[in-house]
Amino acid sequence: MRQTPYYDQLMAVGSDDRAAYSAGVPVSKVRFIAYVITGILAASAGLMLTALIGSADPNIGATYTLIAIAAVALGGVSLAGGRGGLAGAAIGAIDIFLLQSVLTAFNVSNLRAADRLWRDPGLRLSS
Repeated sequence: MRQTPYYDQLMAVGSDDRAAYSAGVPVSKVRFIAYVITGILAASAGLMLTALIGSADPNIGATYTLIAIAAVALGGVSLAGGRGGLAGAAIGAIDIFLLQSVLTAFNVSNLRAADRLWRDPGLRLSS
């Protein structure tokens, strides 16, 4: 995608849309195409998640928001923008997936620690 003229136009619109418009970039068209691409990717992610869990639950997406942000940050993508890429985000997502799989395989539950703390508030979890 970086070798296409659209990438340069998208970067120009993202940096300064007024300057991009002054340079002859069709700002509305570039934004529309960006939203279409994002919508297609979000829809495919939703279909993949629905296939993974086997049912359509509208409330399940909220639990994946923090996991997605953590995976992207773990992959080295700056949350302020401008740094990182798809490869780093994918590596972060794979790391989070592997961590969840290992914790599940070893039967580690975050509810167990919270339950112990709830029953005895003076309990120290580091022991």
